Amino acid sequence: MIGRIGVVLFFLMAGYLTVTSRENRNIKQYLFNRFVRLYPVYWFLMFLFIFVGGMIPFWQILVNMTMLAEFLRSFAKPVIPSTWMMPMMLTFFVMIAFTGVKFFTRSRTRALMTLIFIMTLALIAGYIRFRIGRRIPTAFFFLTAVAFIGMYYYEMTHSGTITPLTFLYALIIFEVFFVISVYLSYYVPLPGASRPIAYITSYNFGLFIFFVMAKLKFSFYPLSKLGDISFIIFLSMDVLYGFMVKYFPAEILNYNPYVNFLIRFSLVAIFSYLVTKFVERPLIKYSKSIESKLA
Repeated sequence: MIGRIGVVLFFLMAGYLTVTSRENRNIKQYLFNRFVRLYPVYWFLMFLFIFVGGMIPFWQILVNMTMLAEFLRSFAKPVIPSTWMMPMMLTFFVMIAFTGVKFFTRSRTRALMTLIFIMTLALIAGYIRFRIGRRIPTAFFFLTAVAFIGMYYYEMTHSGTITPLTFLYALIIFEVFFVISVYLSYYVPLPGASRPIAYITSYNFGLFIFFVMAKLKFSFYPLSKLGDISFIIFLSMDVLYGFMVKYFPAEILNYNPYVNFLIRFSLVAIFSYLVTKFVERPLIKYSKSIESKLA
């Protein structure tokens, strides 16, 4: 549940921040900016983990380089497990790149119909999953809708093109479709699947945290610093923990769950800080000159 709350917050913030990111750039600049923000550091981590953990077939490397391995599991297993949600994020970014933000927010009707369309697809996916008992990716539509909610929240609080009443309608639409789709998706238990109430609770708790912190304009320096390295933490957490389980003495990791957490989090935070400082930031700084030429 904690992991799912984090993913919901990640998509809410992505939608919220994409408004200014897209409006300040043309299509080419925006796509290039998203590419630089996502792919180079992901490739660096992927090849590092392959080098340390053991080589895999070349064709699996090619599939993983697309960041779409989650959708191509029949061809290749993801090197970085947490990239399961990246195809959803990429779809959202590409959609916003070609349509712009205002396409979805210039009218109340279009904003609400967009959400109804996405959640109807979630409902259809949930029904198919219920009927055939297979893992149809309903989360693809849930998280895409969450990104739009983040975008609508920004427009409501900054430009006023989305009114509070429209935003309330959007939340109601999301909740109604969401609850039904979750029960369809998880009513038939599959190995490793969440229970419906846990799934619903985690999504809504993520929404609650986001709205409260945004309303209060909550700011806390350590959290801000963690936010700077959060993408790399997200990518590297599972893989680094796998290495810890493989190479650390079992008595250390099994001594106490709190000690386990502190060791795991500390090592991941240090690793993420170093990758951010020496890989991600220099790449982003260098890319700005290229992005300006795409104007």
